[in-house]
Amino acid sequence: MTDEIRILHSVHAADIGRLINPMQCRGQSDGAIAFGFGGALTENMVYDDTGKMVNPALRNCHIPAFADVLRTQVFFADTHDAIGPLGAKAQGECAINPVAPAIANATGVRFPHLPFTPDQIFGKLGAS
Repeated sequence: MTDEIRILHSVHAADIGRLINPMQCRGQSDGAIAFGFGGALTENMVYDDTGKMVNPALRNCHIPAFADVLRTQVFFADTHDAIGPLGAKAQGECAINPVAPAIANATGVRFPHLPFTPDQIFGKLGAS
């Protein structure tokens, strides 16, 4: 057993109504998914006993670069919103939300907080 999580396949779906600018919508989803992977697996802000962050520089938080993020399949539902402009809905960063729970569910273990660090993984998976 190793103390790491590897994402082998990534598929996401979104209902944002009519796609007015498909490339922009795909880019927005890709960025949000990358942000979700970072928060779930690598970005680790460390605080001391007084609550002060001890690694405030971004280079120490391990934010994933483009090469670190798995290629993801993104599917958009073919819907039309009666209220939105030209049938579109808001997209935002909602693709962040399912990433960490999906990763945790794939392990079958509940983790107390993010990111899923090697010590957490080994401690939880080793105990089950």
